[in-house]
Amino acid sequence: MLPEAETSSPLTRRPYGRRHARASFWLSCGVDAMECARRAGRSIAVLHKV
Repeated sequence: MLPEAETSSPLTRRPYGRRHARASFWLSCGVDAMECARRAGRSIAVLHKV
C-alpha cells in the first residue's frame, strides 16, 4: 500500500491505479521486472504492456 502522501497522485484516481503505481514504484526502485510481475500477479508481458 502507498503512504497517505502518495494516494493523492493522479494514478490513484482510476480503478487499479494504486496497483499500477505500486508496480511502477518497484520498477523505479530497481526491483527486477520479473519480480515485479510476480508480486503483482501478472505476466512479464502484461507488466511491460500496462
